[in-house]
Amino acid sequence: MRAMWGLGFVLVVALGFWIGFRRSDEVQGGETAGFLADSAPQPAIAKEPELPPVSAPAPVVQTAVKPAAVPGARLEESSLAAALLHRPWKEVSVLVNQSELSAARKKLYTAVSAALANESEFARSSAQGLEKSDELDARESALLASALNGTPVAAVSAGSTNDSVAAVAMALALRARDGAKALSEGRSAAAAAAYSEVLLADATANWPSDSTALQRWTDGLTKAQDGHRWNVKGTWPSFTMKVKSGDSLTSIRQRAIKEHAGLVVCTGLIERANQLRNERDLHPGEELRIPTDKVHTLVDISTRWVLYMMGDQVVAAWEGGVGKPGSETVPGNYKIGLKQKNPSWFRSGAPLVPYGHPENPLGTRWLSWQLNGVESHLGFHGTTDPGTVGGAVSSGCVRLRNQDVEALFEILPEKTDVLVQP
Repeated sequence: MRAMWGLGFVLVVALGFWIGFRRSDEVQGGETAGFLADSAPQPAIAKEPELPPVSAPAPVVQTAVKPAAVPGARLEESSLAAALLHRPWKEVSVLVNQSELSAARKKLYTAVSAALANESEFARSSAQGLEKSDELDARESALLASALNGTPVAAVSAGSTNDSVAAVAMALALRARDGAKALSEGRSAAAAAAYSEVLLADATANWPSDSTALQRWTDGLTKAQDGHRWNVKGTWPSFTMKVKSGDSLTSIRQRAIKEHAGLVVCTGLIERANQLRNERDLHPGEELRIPTDKVHTLVDISTRWVLYMMGDQVVAAWEGGVGKPGSETVPGNYKIGLKQKNPSWFRSGAPLVPYGHPENPLGTRWLSWQLNGVESHLGFHGTTDPGTVGGAVSSGCVRLRNQDVEALFEILPEKTDVLVQP
């Protein structure tokens, strides 16, 4: 009886080790796409290249400013500035009361946040006396006046600035307000410029990110760019090409590249910029506009946001998921390499997992990143679990919701730059 019990114990332990090994094996290696043939002979399978060891940065924790601070605790002005930009004015008021700022600084934040919420009377009442205060610098005073009077502010830059943290937040908040106003008035180009500036500058600011605010600005940008960069009548840099009999988007692209040295463009970008539904919309004699601004992509790990850019303007943006602790997304300069629809997934030393299999996490698209001309184990991909987007959950890749990665797949040419910043 003891012998049978001992044998059963050994079998249970062995089974436990086998299950643990299988679970461990499931999370090893990068999220890499491969090929799967439907019939023999199978094509060569793209194997995951070995990359030199790279020191991964410390995990970045995404946080948001919230009014649930401990009563009496000191709030640094950078956190209050972030709240001014990101949060509703009543939440800002709570944070102002919890801060240890001077009375004049408290009035500044209260007045500007109220003005941004169109609480004009309360804003002006809160600002009384600030015109005589020596605690506001010239830039802060000018921005306060713009907030109270509803006047537009000058364009802002994501670069270095000598402005105070309060002035930076005020300028960005007012630019977002200007973008919303321009959008409501049908001035798509102006709205797109404003939202682009805010998204870029917020990604480089030294304060906590806020996904709700980022999504709000992204939604505004999307509507603005539908009337600007994605409108064939928009005012964006381009040259025209006349459609010839028998032309396809591929032949038009090839002719454009041959006639304009250095041009990098894909058929999906031409199609979307000209508002074509498909190639059946091509008609001999009509003219197509070919975008000339350089296409590139910025991945900001701290905000977990992906910015698709043409020239110096953000044209599209999406929330993304980044690498988990121990498999962090590595900052660096990459280029778009292999692009695949319905990708299979493989890891070194493990069987290939076909598209649609429950264990394949890549979703509907794969866009690899090249490092120094070599396919890396990193890339953009979709996901079978959209709830993980926005988290630090991947094996180093940047995952997007399937509808977002499908949009990116169509408009992002191969060999374009991908800058991944901490």
